[in-house]
Amino acid sequence: MHSGPDIRYARSMLRGSACVVVFALATTGCLLDKRREDRPARIRFGVATHRVSSEAGDQLSARSDEPMPTQSASPTTAITGSAQFTMAWRGPMYLGVEAEGGAMSRSGSNYAGGYGVIGAESASALGSLAVEVVAGRRWMRQDANSRDITSFAVEPRLRAQFWMTDQLTFGAAVGATPIDRSYMAGVFIGVHSSVFNSWKH
Repeated sequence: MHSGPDIRYARSMLRGSACVVVFALATTGCLLDKRREDRPARIRFGVATHRVSSEAGDQLSARSDEPMPTQSASPTTAITGSAQFTMAWRGPMYLGVEAEGGAMSRSGSNYAGGYGVIGAESASALGSLAVEVVAGRRWMRQDANSRDITSFAVEPRLRAQFWMTDQLTFGAAVGATPIDRSYMAGVFIGVHSSVFNSWKH
């Protein structure tokens, strides 16, 4: 019989595999879209640091069979990798999906999320500045012997990027989750299906 940690690890792997499949299909669909010049799309790959609030850190300790010492239980830091796929919608607005996954400080920990994305962007010849909101499910686990904490997250963000080529951007993003007073900061590279003028509003 499989142990609890093995089952949780398998579930995490399944979630990660599902996210990879979704993004692969989305990217392929973008490249094969005959109207891609009318519906410019992009995919961003990023790395971010998340500062989990004291309340969430205490919940993680309570769910662990091996609680962290009081002085280190909270706040908690997580490092994640992410992929975000978005398409132009109306005027300066865009819609999309995002998946992220990573770990916290202890072995066997997990920090993952799957979100919907809506944002508005102002572009120039140098780059763009955007305001966006992501909302969806988030999973956190302190170590291999802990149970997952699942929550609904709403995270407003500011995102800035500059053009390296006609279809490649580099940028940074910052955001916060008002519900649990957590925040994030990260950098990303964006790959665009169309040239810059398709994104110039």
